[in-house]
Amino acid sequence: MNAPRALTIEHGGIVAKAPGELDSDGPVLAYPAEAILEIAHVAAWLRVSERTVERLDIPFALLGKRTKRYLAKDVLEYLAKRRVA
Repeated sequence: MNAPRALTIEHGGIVAKAPGELDSDGPVLAYPAEAILEIAHVAAWLRVSERTVERLDIPFALLGKRTKRYLAKDVLEYLAKRRVA
């Protein structure tokens, strides 16, 4: 069976792999602010479970009954609000 292909997003020198995919350099560290992410992308980026992402108060767009999409800029804003000095 073939391994799933990696989805890459290239922008300003940032390359992001598919959800949860690790390479020799480690996990995804950043997405472009305008990136549209699935819950699996957000979970891999924050290194938490998809269930945890669902419980966080991160804004999302509902494309269908169960099809959520997150904007990377909203994830970054959420993290900035939760940051402890």
